[in-house]
Amino acid sequence: MADRAHVRTLVLIGMILSAVLLPRQASASNRASEPTPTVQGPVTGGTHGRAFNEWPWSLKDYGYEQAEYFISGTARAYGTSAPPASYKVRIQVMRPVNPRKASGTAVVEWSNVTAQYEIPLGWVWAHPYAMSSGDVYVTVGAQETGVCGNKSPVPGVQACSPTSLQGFDAARYGSLHHPGDDYSFDIYSQAVQAIAHPGRTNPVAGIAVRHVIGYGQSQSAQRLDGYLCNGADAAARVLDSVIIDADVGAADLSCRPRVPTIKLWSEETARPAPTTSAPNLRIWMLAGSSHEDSWQSKYEEAWTNTNQLGLAPSIPGNREMQADAGNYGQEALPAAATSVTCLPTGDSYPHRYANDAALQAAKDWMMRGKSAPAFPSISFASPFVSAPFGSSSNFQHDQFLNTLGGLRSPVLDVPVATYIGPTCALFGETVPFSPVQLSQLYPTHQAYVDKMHASIEAAVRKGSLLPVDATDLMHRACASSIGGAPAVAGCPSITATSFYAASRAGTAATGSGHPTTGRPASRGTLLAATGPSRQLPAATLVVLLGAVLVRALRQLSSAGIDPGRPAP
Repeated sequence: MADRAHVRTLVLIGMILSAVLLPRQASASNRASEPTPTVQGPVTGGTHGRAFNEWPWSLKDYGYEQAEYFISGTARAYGTSAPPASYKVRIQVMRPVNPRKASGTAVVEWSNVTAQYEIPLGWVWAHPYAMSSGDVYVTVGAQETGVCGNKSPVPGVQACSPTSLQGFDAARYGSLHHPGDDYSFDIYSQAVQAIAHPGRTNPVAGIAVRHVIGYGQSQSAQRLDGYLCNGADAAARVLDSVIIDADVGAADLSCRPRVPTIKLWSEETARPAPTTSAPNLRIWMLAGSSHEDSWQSKYEEAWTNTNQLGLAPSIPGNREMQADAGNYGQEALPAAATSVTCLPTGDSYPHRYANDAALQAAKDWMMRGKSAPAFPSISFASPFVSAPFGSSSNFQHDQFLNTLGGLRSPVLDVPVATYIGPTCALFGETVPFSPVQLSQLYPTHQAYVDKMHASIEAAVRKGSLLPVDATDLMHRACASSIGGAPAVAGCPSITATSFYAASRAGTAATGSGHPTTGRPASRGTLLAATGPSRQLPAATLVVLLGAVLVRALRQLSSAGIDPGRPAP
């Protein structure tokens, strides 16, 4: 009588295991419906012999390489009734040299063109995480401004602005053309398609891309808002998740994203709104963060000096650059920013940590079905006055004038400075505490380290900080002179269990490495932690499950039980 019950139980177990273990993947049939553009490259030559805004530091130390490609095809317009039109734009690809070390995830960033040239702002924050995770990172020049910029206002003169691609190097980029920004949404979709379903020329060099995260910051974030809501995403269905960072004033929260979407709102973007207003949406309000932090500003300065002025980077190595740019106020800052000077300091709040956490959350969400963590809203003052850039009076503050509520960074809860996000245009301010104030808060260096350690471990458990970023932050705190000379005994380890399945303590899928030594986390450890590259193929899992069931049936038979015999 129990025979058939045993069999049914085994079959049910097999079905459950299949549902749980088979990796979540985007529908290949949906992706295949979007046209794959013609891909040309890797692109070489030109007057300068290099790509515009090429990463100025070597990627070889990370096992990565950079290549530029042109994509071309026919795109549809969204938002108008204009007919399809031809286009040719560029993409840049940062990819693992060894395809076996790739994670299977690609981050595809919509390049920002606010400054009248293409700049991948997200890559500046995410490059340590992306490279130590094994992710492919792609930047897409989806908009017309990047190709030619603001043309000359002189009648009859068609010269492109000098910072546009064609203005920078007409010999290299002269064949590019763009029909207008109404077509940018479909151009972006086709760029993703070229990565996920490459044709004859493969821009990811043999890497199998199984999941794609769309990314945009600031102006590009606003474009991705439109992409999700104007029909482009619904038609193409090429993205598996989206990260939208600082879509100032553009977000239509009535739009319900098709795929898991995380919005990062720094202080100039934040406004009263539910942080979980739709099943596929999380809004993380970053108390203390500016639109562009000092890490991003320092990288952009070095990048601009190298690419547009021909100067060597002021800091020759990328890991040395990370150590310098990551100063959150624990080391002596340049002249303290004020509402008059603003730069060079700006807001030193480490925005990149939340950016990394969002990327990992997007992976867990799209691949494992685990929703991104929800964080409370920033504590707003009443009445709220919509004024994105200029004043922090919209927020409630603690005794240190740091904003209350929101996603909390340890640098806010164990502060050494006041971080003001909305002032100084895009850049914010950092006002370091006086030596007297610091000594009152942290009478010894160990007192500061202990408080930071407790706050950092809490952030790891909540999901606002990845373990390797937690280690990075902890080492910076230990190496500081807050409360006195650094202890010789060493720095406490991060042992808290991470919120993220693929990012446990000490093995986060991220990695700026140690800020002083620059040692990245072990590649073997990282690959074990990141998930996609370690998942068994679906067919293999089915075979293994079948073998388990066959073995179980044989055991029943050897016990004298006939699985096919009707129950008495």
